[in-house]
Amino acid sequence: MEEIEAKFLGIDTETIEKRLQELGAIFEKERLMYAISFDFPGFPLDANSAWVRLRNEGDVIKIAFKQRLGVKADGGNDDGMREIETEAGHFEDMRQILLAIGMVEKFVMEKKRRSWVKDGIRYDIDFWPRLDPYLEIETDSWDRLEEAARELGLKPEEKKIFSASQIYKMAGINDTDYVQMTFAEWVPRDPSAS
Repeated sequence: MEEIEAKFLGIDTETIEKRLQELGAIFEKERLMYAISFDFPGFPLDANSAWVRLRNEGDVIKIAFKQRLGVKADGGNDDGMREIETEAGHFEDMRQILLAIGMVEKFVMEKKRRSWVKDGIRYDIDFWPRLDPYLEIETDSWDRLEEAARELGLKPEEKKIFSASQIYKMAGINDTDYVQMTFAEWVPRDPSAS
């Protein structure tokens, strides 16, 4: 299933949240999210711009297959994102299942997220370690996404359609150089361990 979601970088979080309130959006929650990205040894999924993500969202555990579509060599917007996601019962049990079938942990990441909703549109302000916060808008059509951006005073043509990894690359950080990227600790990958 195609995920209709875009990121807007360089936002002022206070201005965005004030505008969301003015538009009647409902503040849903703030939470710390912890995720592990998985691949098989040698990272064949990564070679196809894909990964498996196990994420603890605080109140629910989810597992997803994600794949960037139409990846541009010049770092421009992707054509989209394929996402297949479902709830998982217990984080550690699911982690052990993935390891048992031969997957390896690619890296551990965490982020803080503030979520708002209005008329079926999700607005997530994400705070990642060592990155400036950005806004994700997710809905059921690109037209609705662009209209939602305009309502917030954002320019739809400035939307970014790619993963957080690309935002790290824009900041000069290659996330695959690390096995852990959390607010408390960054652990470099042992180059001989891949």
